[in-house]
Amino acid sequence: MTIERTIGGVSIHVSEKVRSGGTKKVPILLVHSLWNNSQSWDSPGRSVMNYLATNGYDVYALDMRGMGKSDRPVPPADYNSIHLLDRVKDLEAVASYVKNDTKNTTHRPPVVLGYSQGGALTGVLAASRPDLVSGVGLFSVPANGFNLPLKYQILAGELVEEGE
Repeated sequence: MTIERTIGGVSIHVSEKVRSGGTKKVPILLVHSLWNNSQSWDSPGRSVMNYLATNGYDVYALDMRGMGKSDRPVPPADYNSIHLLDRVKDLEAVASYVKNDTKNTTHRPPVVLGYSQGGALTGVLAASRPDLVSGVGLFSVPANGFNLPLKYQILAGELVEEGE
């Protein structure tokens, strides 16, 4: 499935695996690391997506802007033109889609699990749009949390205010 974005008309690809029977549980959204894609959660023989789906979860994994099957920067732009805040907005659009998906009979937003940079993006999403997350899981993110320089703390505060 592809989600059309409004910021620059960027399309974000989302892989989906629907639960196989059992009790319906809160949906899960998986966020990959930098220079990776949704396939990192669905590798043959060790698929996190398959494991979660067979245990009653509807699972979604996005390809961040510029990765996998999602839109890439249009030349002459390159990957350096992709800003983290653009990726947060993309993640926000996908989390909103999952929350409102007609298959989501729990009517709950997803638990968002992020790996490395995906974890940092997950943290920003949870801080700026708590209505779009039921919970978070941060993998390979510094144990002592996020340490932001002052100028970025101010920016993060502005993002949270914007989301309210």
